[in-house]
Amino acid sequence: MRLSHIGLICLAILMLFSVTSCTKVSKVQMLPGKLTSKSSDHPIQFFSTQTPNCPYEEIAMVSLSRNKANKLRNIAREMGGDAVVNVRISGYSTGAVLVGNAVIKTYRNGLSGIVIRWLHEDCKE
Repeated sequence: MRLSHIGLICLAILMLFSVTSCTKVSKVQMLPGKLTSKSSDHPIQFFSTQTPNCPYEEIAMVSLSRNKANKLRNIAREMGGDAVVNVRISGYSTGAVLVGNAVIKTYRNGLSGIVIRWLHEDCKE
């Protein structure tokens, strides 16, 4: 009997992870129109607590449902960005399952920021 209870708990955990395994992306476009994408090796800088010294314009606010820095960099490149400012990691609950008398909760970290592009090609910091 004890083994079946453990099996149910494992099944519940697997179900939670299978439902929440995809990274959801939310974007709020701030510039009209679509910019030319950057190359796949274009460097994307992250700024979390400081702002860049060089003038820039904001392209879009982006939020990922998982903490995947490389994915955020790729999205910035696709949007024609050069950097991401106001980078934040935030934790949130992905769900809970009641198994017998136990509640199993899962949490995940998300990642968000504002994609920007430099206004002057000779100033990139």
